[in-house]
Amino acid sequence: MSLFKDLIERRVLYIAGIYLGIIFAAFEFTGIAVERYGFSDQLVDLVLAGMLAMLPTVILLAWFHGKPGKDQWGRVEKVGVPLNVVGTVALLLWLAPGQKVEAISETRTVLDESGQEFTLEVARADLVQQLAVFFLEPQGFPTENPWEAYAASLLISEAADKDPLINTYIPYRFFRRGLIWKLRRAGYDSGLGAPVSLLQELAELQYQDHFVAGSISPAGGGYSVNMELYQTRPLKKLADYEFTGSDLYRVAEQASLAIKNEMNKDHPVGRVSETSPVEDLFTDDIQALELYVRGLNARMLDNDDDQAVDWFTRAVEVDPNFAMAYQALTDVYDARGDFARALEYLKEVNRLSHRFSDVQRILDRGRGYRFRNQNDKARQVYQMWTELEPENYQAWQTLGSAYFWSGNMTGQAIEAYEKSLELMPNQDWILSQLAGLYKVEGRMDDAISVLQRQHELRPSSYQPLIALGDIETQRGNLEQAAEYFQQGAVAQTDMVTPILRLADNQASRGNLDEAFAHLDDADFVAQAPRQQSAVVGERSGLRMMMGQPRAALRLFKQRLALEAVERSSLDLTMMHMQAMALYAMAGEIEEAESVLASIGDMFRPPFDFVPSIGWMMLDIYRERYDSALEHNQRLLKGMTTTGRDDLVFITEFTEGVIMRERGDIDGALAKLKNSQVLHDVSIQQLEEEGIQFRNAIAVELARTQVLAGLPDDALQTLENMLASWPYNPDANLEAARAYLALDDIEAARGALNRAMTLWSEAEPDYRPAMQARELADQLN
Repeated sequence: MSLFKDLIERRVLYIAGIYLGIIFAAFEFTGIAVERYGFSDQLVDLVLAGMLAMLPTVILLAWFHGKPGKDQWGRVEKVGVPLNVVGTVALLLWLAPGQKVEAISETRTVLDESGQEFTLEVARADLVQQLAVFFLEPQGFPTENPWEAYAASLLISEAADKDPLINTYIPYRFFRRGLIWKLRRAGYDSGLGAPVSLLQELAELQYQDHFVAGSISPAGGGYSVNMELYQTRPLKKLADYEFTGSDLYRVAEQASLAIKNEMNKDHPVGRVSETSPVEDLFTDDIQALELYVRGLNARMLDNDDDQAVDWFTRAVEVDPNFAMAYQALTDVYDARGDFARALEYLKEVNRLSHRFSDVQRILDRGRGYRFRNQNDKARQVYQMWTELEPENYQAWQTLGSAYFWSGNMTGQAIEAYEKSLELMPNQDWILSQLAGLYKVEGRMDDAISVLQRQHELRPSSYQPLIALGDIETQRGNLEQAAEYFQQGAVAQTDMVTPILRLADNQASRGNLDEAFAHLDDADFVAQAPRQQSAVVGERSGLRMMMGQPRAALRLFKQRLALEAVERSSLDLTMMHMQAMALYAMAGEIEEAESVLASIGDMFRPPFDFVPSIGWMMLDIYRERYDSALEHNQRLLKGMTTTGRDDLVFITEFTEGVIMRERGDIDGALAKLKNSQVLHDVSIQQLEEEGIQFRNAIAVELARTQVLAGLPDDALQTLENMLASWPYNPDANLEAARAYLALDDIEAARGALNRAMTLWSEAEPDYRPAMQARELADQLN
C-alpha cells in the first residue's frame, strides 16, 4: 500500500501515462508521415521501439523527481539514464542493421500539356522490382480450363502491381507481341500447367526479377492456392505458400500480401501490413469478373475480338462501374483502328480513373489525344511523364515509341530510346529498334555497335545476328550475311527466322534448290501458327519472285488462315490490302474488288483513306490511271491529316509510274527520284513491306531512266539492289535493257540469263518473263 502511495505522491503513474500518450501520438504521426512522404515503414517500428525502450528513464526520473519541491540528482539517475540511452541506441542499431531511414518516394509537380500543374507520387527507381505472375494450374475443377484459374492469377498480379515498388507482368499484357505463343508452341495451348524451367525462361525474356507459379483448387465452397515465389536468375525458390479463402478476392489478397512482404523484406520499405481490397481494382460482382476473364481469354487464346467485345459488353452491363472492362473494350477498338469507338469507352475509363494508377492515367490521357488525332499533344503527355520520372525507363520507352510511330521523327525517337537504355540496358526490342533507326539515318557503324552490344547481353538470341546479317546483305556481303544467319539458326534451333533468311540468301544468289531445302528445314522446325505462317509466307514470296503469281496467291491465302489464329483483324486486313497487286497478277481481279469492298467499312475517319492503297494498286494494274490518281490524292490528304509523312513516298511513286505510262518521262523521273529520297529517310524502310517497296522504286526508276535515254543512270540506280540481290529478276531485266541501250550485248545477255534463272518456270502469261524472252530473242 505504501508503494502505491509513493507512486501517487511521486506522480509516476501520471507521468508514465502522459508518456504513453506521447508514444501513441508519435506512433500515429509517424504512420501519417510514412504514408504521406513515402518514408520506409521501418520508421514506425523504430520510433515505437525507441520510445518504449526509454520508458525506464521516464519512470526513473518520475520516481526521483516527480514529487513537488526541490530535489537533487543522485547516483542512480546519473548512471541509469545514460545506460538506458546507450541500451536504446544499441537496440535500434540491432533492429535496423545497415538500414537507412529515408524516403522511398517523393512528390513531383510539373506543368502538363495544357499548362496546368500535374502531381505524381514517384517511387525510387532503384527499389522497384519486376514480378511475373503466370497462370495458376487448375486442379480438381469439373471443367478442363476453368476461368477461376485465370482470374486468380490476374487478381494476384494486379493487387501486387498496386504496390509502387513492384511492377507485374502477366501473359494477358501485350499478349500479341508477348510470350503466350511460346507457351502454346511448347504444347500448353491454354497457357496453363507449364513447368518451372519454361516459366523461368519466359520470365528472363521479360527481364523479370521474380516469378510466381502454382496451382488452384476448389476447397470447401471456396478456393485453395498453393504457390511458389522464385528468384529468376539464378533460379531460386524463395517461399512456398498455401492460402484458402471463401472466394477468389480473399485468396488473391492473401497471396498478394505474402508476395509483397517476401519481395520487400530486404528493402527499406519493409513488411506491408495491409493491401487494398481487390474489388476496388476490378468489380465486386463475381459474374462480371467471370465475363471479363472470358473476354480476355477470347482475345488471347482464340484471337476472337468479336467474342471478346461480347463478353466485355456483358460485363459492364452487369457492373456499369467495371473500369477494367471499359479499358478492355478501349483496347479492342484501338487494335482495330476504330478510334471513335475506342474514345467512347475511354470516356468511361476516365470517369472511373480513381481505380487506376497515376501512370495508367497518364497513358490513357496520351492515347485519348491519339484517338482524336492530336499526336503532338500525346507526345507532350509522355514528355511530361519523363519529366516526372526521369529515371523510369518505361517513360522514355513510351516517348520513344510515340516519336517512332509519328512519322519521320527518328532523331527524337533515338534520343528517347537511348535514354531508356541508359536506365535499363538489357531491353532487347529497344536495342533492335534503335539499331533500325540508326540505319534510317545512315549511321551503320552505330547500328552495328548496338547490335553487337545486344548480342553480348543475350548471346542465345538470334535477333541481333539476323539484324547484323541484314546489314551485311544491304552492303552486298552475302557470304558474311549467311554466316550471321547460320549463327542465328544455331543460337535458337527452335526458331524459323534465321532459316528463312538463309533461304533468302540462297535465292538472291540464284540457288533455288538450296533455298527450297532451307524452307523444308524451316517446315520441320515450325510448330506455332506464326512460325508456320512465316514459312508459308516465304514460299509465297519465292514463288512470286519466280514469276508464279497464281501459286504465290494460293500460298498467301494459306498464310492468312494461319495468321488468323493470332493476328488482329486489322493486321489481317492490312495484309490483304497490300496483296492487291498479287491478286491482279494472278488474274483474280473480281476477287480483289470483292475483298476491297468488304474491308472498306473497317476503317473509320481519319483513317478511312487506307483502303485507297489497295484500290490504287488495282487501278494501276488495270491501267485506270484517272481512278488511280483520285485514290492517290485521297491517300495524300489522309496522310497529311494524320501526320504520316513517312508514307508520302507511296503517293510520289504512284504519280511517277502513271506519268511515265502517259508519256511524261521528265515528270516521272522527278517523282520517282523524290519517292526514292523520301523512302530512304522513312521509318517504313524498317518494315518488310518497306524493303520490297524500295526495290520496286529502284526498278521503276531504272526503267524510266532507260526510256529517258539515261542507261548509265539506270545501272547506277540498280547497283545497290543488285549487290544485295544479284539474281533479282526484275532488276536484271531492267539492267539488260540499260546494257542494250549502251550496245553492251554481252552484259545484256548476262543480266537476262540471271533473270531467266529465276523465271525458268514462270507461269506462261507472266508479263515480265514474257518481256524477258522477247528481249532475249532480240539479242539473239
